[in-house]
Amino acid sequence: MAPLAGVSELLRQTFDSLFNSREELVPIYFALPQTETTAVSAAIEFLNTFLLQHIAYRRDEPALCRASLTLNDLVKLAPAADLVWIEELVEAYNRQRFGEDDRELVRFCLTAPDRVPSKDVRPFVMFDAVQLANYSDSSIPLRSKS
Repeated sequence: MAPLAGVSELLRQTFDSLFNSREELVPIYFALPQTETTAVSAAIEFLNTFLLQHIAYRRDEPALCRASLTLNDLVKLAPAADLVWIEELVEAYNRQRFGEDDRELVRFCLTAPDRVPSKDVRPFVMFDAVQLANYSDSSIPLRSKS
């Protein structure tokens, strides 16, 4: 879909609906920042957003999603049921961020949802990168010509 087709708004509305339904899925909405210049900074932002929205959902505090908090702040806000794995994730991130391998740091941050224990609720990640798509009327066929 073209950038102005409403995909981002649809994803945000889906996030709100899932957040308010209180199901077993933890909705995570991440819009790739247009101002980010490196994969590392975007990945770190994803990790922070993931933990922020996960904790907001688990605490049933939607306003928390708009807060600007550090990872250490988020550990302090983590519900008791999530504290161990969140502490372990943040400790591993702190070790990883001083490493020499930026690709590994990006991989680590983007796979954070996989570190939620399987017995707990599962993250449902909606990744919005519509602004990165390069659209032109001639480059996207509406149907295959076969």
